Amino acid sequence: MRLAQSFAALALLAPLATLAATDADLARMRGCFTCHTLEGKAIGPSFKDIARRYKADKGAESRLAVRIRNGGSGAWGKLPMPASPLTEAEARQLARWTMGR
Repeated sequence: MRLAQSFAALALLAPLATLAATDADLARMRGCFTCHTLEGKAIGPSFKDIARRYKADKGAESRLAVRIRNGGSGAWGKLPMPASPLTEAEARQLARWTMGR
């Protein structure tokens, strides 16, 4: 009986492991740094450039979260950003972190 309770507790806590990761760690784990850097252009814009562009846009964080999950193209040139297999919570976390750069 105790073993079953332990497994049930672990199943409930598993999603918290991702939330416990720092924002930069989450970005690293999800491959964001493959195309983006903190400062300076790489394949895609830097996190700092993204934050600067959308600084005055009150709805930017929500739209960025959608773009992070679904991908997109045209906002920063012709090269498309692929969709990411993130949860909605992770995408919101990364969008909030990006806007804080």
